[in-house]
Order: sequence, then C-alpha cells, then structure tokens
Amino acid sequence: MYYTHKKYSLDKHKVSEINSLFAKYDLADLHRISPKDARELLRTIGIPQNAIHDIVAKSDPEHRGSVRYTPFLENIRHYLGEEHILQEMRSLFQLVYQISTPLDAYHPEVSKLTIEKIRKTASILGEPLTDNNLKDMMEYADPENTGMIDIHAFVRTMRKTSIW
Repeated sequence: MYYTHKKYSLDKHKVSEINSLFAKYDLADLHRISPKDARELLRTIGIPQNAIHDIVAKSDPEHRGSVRYTPFLENIRHYLGEEHILQEMRSLFQLVYQISTPLDAYHPEVSKLTIEKIRKTASILGEPLTDNNLKDMMEYADPENTGMIDIHAFVRTMRKTSIW
C-alpha cells in the first residue's frame, strides 16, 4: 500500500534514467514491457526486492503480461514518495528524541517518546501543542497506555494527521 497524501515528484534525472531503461526493454516501442523486464529494471534502479512485486502487480492490474510505461512510472513515484515520507518521519522522531533527552540518557537504539518529550520539543520548536492535542495523540499512538511511543506508533500517528 502506498501513502499518497502529498504528491511526491521524481526529479528529472530519475525520470530520465527510468525512461532510458524502459526504452531498452521496449524494443517494439509499444510503451510496454514484460513483468520480468520490469522487475529487472526496478532492481537496476535500486528498488528493494520486497517492493518490486507490488510495483509490478499494480502496473499490470489486469494480469495481461505487460507493464505500461505511465502506470509503471506512477507506481515507482508512489513507492519512492512513501520511502521519502518514512525517512522524514524517522528523522522527526529522532529529532524529538534527541532534543528532549539528556545526553547521559541518550540511547537511539531504544528510543521512545513520552508525552513530556513531545511537549518539550514542540515548545522548543515554537509549535506548542494543547493538552487535548497531546492527549488525543497519545490515545491513538499508545492504546495500551504505557506512556511511551516507539517509531512504529509515531509513524502510524503522523499518517493520521494532515502533516503528511
């Protein structure tokens, strides 16, 4: 599943690279290639194996045995956009953790956020959150009521907001 709240654009160099590779496989110039060739192209541009099947399947939804260029490019854009968004969320999570954690207690491998850490960071960044905002966030992110949010809960919560 691809998250497409905000449209992610591929830069012209990446589009050019994909276009050139696609043309290499599209010998008849029909703007379509085989799923096998599509998988090879995706490996060439560095798409991880676990995402390749989804991109190819979404690019040939009728299972006709050919992948058309436009939906293929759009599905690559969606995937790379999702990766970009996840990286931004991970970076934000680490920033909140770093800002709100004393140096002698900093352990990035076990980082978790508390309502106090989120409040402190928001205040430092000039984005004060109301108690109701924080309460709603914690109820959604921490249904077991542990008082701690890990990276997975943070990403899930951020996706619920209109930020991403």
